[in-house]
Amino acid sequence: MAWIDTGDCYDPIRVHLVDGYLARRNTLERLAEAEPLLGPCDRRPFRWEGHDLDSVYETLAFHARGNYCRHLPRNRKTPGWSEAWLLKPEEWPTEFRLGAEGASEDRRRLLVTLHEACPSGAKCVQNLVKKSRITVIPQEAYSDYEAFVRRILQLAEDVSMPFRAPCIVAEEQMRAQGYDYRTFGR
Repeated sequence: MAWIDTGDCYDPIRVHLVDGYLARRNTLERLAEAEPLLGPCDRRPFRWEGHDLDSVYETLAFHARGNYCRHLPRNRKTPGWSEAWLLKPEEWPTEFRLGAEGASEDRRRLLVTLHEACPSGAKCVQNLVKKSRITVIPQEAYSDYEAFVRRILQLAEDVSMPFRAPCIVAEEQMRAQGYDYRTFGR
């Protein structure tokens, strides 16, 4: 299925990418309202006017991820960090093309999560996909699954580069602004 986990046992930074369809808006609203709130600033009832599908999902995902971590046993918690993005391109790249015409692309998203040194990271993402009812696209649905994997692994590399090697990103920024530089750090 379109669930890619990058990294290995020697790499503290892991990227998970899930290609799938979000649940319908009314389902996401109901799920978000049922998820326990994390902070005292959150108020019920939620007001969804002016929110698009992605912002409703963001509310659900924020609380679901936080609640998952909050309920881990102390020995499973790590001082690491995590990030998450919900991607929807203006047009899906050709590598993402599906073989058979099926569901509408308007609810299709790419969920990208990145975490450092978290032993529960993969389970956290699985919990999020289950709780938010993302319909993961199966591997056989792609026109060219190998091309999809190559493209998605390049995306994972691009997303994780600022976290893995901030010096490379800084060098690219200096070069883009026209500076000649020498590096002499340790």
